Amino acid sequence: MKVCRLCRHYAAGAMDACPRDGGELVEGPLPPVAPGEHVGPYVVGRAIAAGQSGVLLEVKDEADDDATSGGLLLKLLNPVADPVDARRPVLEAMVGIAVPGVQPLLEVREEKGRICLVQTALPGTSLAVRLKREGPLNRDETLALGQRLCAILKEVYGLDLHHHDLRPGHLIVPDSGNVRDAVLIDLGSPSPPGPMAAPELHQGLGGTEATDVYGLCVTLYAALAGRSPFRADSPQELAWMVRDAPPPPLKVVRPKDPADPSLERLIMWGLSKDPRDRPGLARVAAVLDALAAGDTEKATLELEDAPATALPPRPAPPPDAAAVDEAPPELSAVAAALAEQGRDDDNPTMRIVRKILPRSLLGSTGLTQSFFVKGEEMEREVVRAEQEESRARRENLTAWIRLVTLLAFAVFIGGVTVWALTR
Repeated sequence: MKVCRLCRHYAAGAMDACPRDGGELVEGPLPPVAPGEHVGPYVVGRAIAAGQSGVLLEVKDEADDDATSGGLLLKLLNPVADPVDARRPVLEAMVGIAVPGVQPLLEVREEKGRICLVQTALPGTSLAVRLKREGPLNRDETLALGQRLCAILKEVYGLDLHHHDLRPGHLIVPDSGNVRDAVLIDLGSPSPPGPMAAPELHQGLGGTEATDVYGLCVTLYAALAGRSPFRADSPQELAWMVRDAPPPPLKVVRPKDPADPSLERLIMWGLSKDPRDRPGLARVAAVLDALAAGDTEKATLELEDAPATALPPRPAPPPDAAAVDEAPPELSAVAAALAEQGRDDDNPTMRIVRKILPRSLLGSTGLTQSFFVKGEEMEREVVRAEQEESRARRENLTAWIRLVTLLAFAVFIGGVTVWALTR
C-alpha cells in the first residue's frame, strides 16, 4: 500500500499523487490488522494513515449498534526496543481526562505486543495538509493559532502533562478552516525526532516546557513560511541542522510578504538552540496577546530581552570543569567595581583586565560581553584605523611623486621647446 509522504495517509495504489494534498506517494507499511478483524471489542475498518509513531485505523465498537464507521479511531503504536514501554503509564493516566482543545483518549489496550489507543475521530484536516493546499497563514490567523496553542498548553500543564511533539502535523483544523478551533492530537505518544523536533530531543535528552515552546514557535514559523525551517537530504544532516544551524529568517523565506518584525522576533527567540535561552510560555502568550490587541508598546516591552535571531547552541564546558550556576560573592563585587571603571572605553585598566581574567570566570557575572566582545571590537577598530592611516600616507606619497615627476617632465619639454624656437 502507498502512503503520502506529507500527510501519511494511505492512498489507492493506482494513484500517482495524494488526493488530499498532492504529495508524493511512497510504499508504506502494511496495516498490522486487516479490515473485519477484531482488536478487543472493536471491529477494524479501513486503514487511514501510517507514520513514525504508529498506524491509524477506523474501528467500530461491536457493543454499540448506533456507532458509525469512522466515529472511533484505533492507533497502534509502533513498538519500542525496551521490553517495558515507558509510554503506557503516562497514557493510562490520561484516559478520561477532558482537556479543552486536546483529542480525548478513551482507552489504552495491549494487543499482539502493541499498545493501542482508542480515540474519538475528529472532523477536519491537519495544519500541515492545509499549509500544503492553501499556502501560509496571514498575520491574524497566525496570532490566533498561537493564542490557541498557548491556551491549550496552559490547560495541559495544569494537569502536570507535556506534549513535546508539537508541530503542524499534530494539529487538526476543523472543516470550517478556523484555526482558533484547532485541536491538538497525540498527547503522550511522541514520534521519533523529525525536522520540527526541538534540538534537545535530537540529542537524546528529555523534554521540558521549553521543548513545547520550541514546538509552538516552529509551528508558527511553518504557518508563516508554509514550510519547516530545516530541510535536509539525510537524517544525519537534518539532526545537525536542528542542533547547530540557525533557521533562515522569514524575510528570506517569504521576501514578497515580510512577516511582522515583532512576531518574527518572538518566533526566533523560541527557536533558540538551548532550552535555557527560550522564553517561558507565559511570556510567549503575553506577546501574542499584545500583538493581537494592537498594543505594540506592550509587545516591545515584553520583547526587550529577545534576540533578533535564534541564539546558537552554547559551547559545552570542559569535561573537568565544575558547573557554576552563579558567581561567588567576592567575584561579583570585583566585577561590579571593574564594570564601574570600564565605562570609559579608553581606560587602560580594562585592556589589562580583558587580557588577564579568564572568560570562564566572568561568564556567570554577565560581564563577558562588555569585557571581551566590546574590547576586542575596539581593538580591531584601532588596528583598522592604523592600517587605513598608513595606507593613506602611502597613497599621498605616491601622488606627490607623480605630481613632481609630471612637473619636471613639463619643465623639460618647455625648455626644449624654447631652445628649439630660439635657434
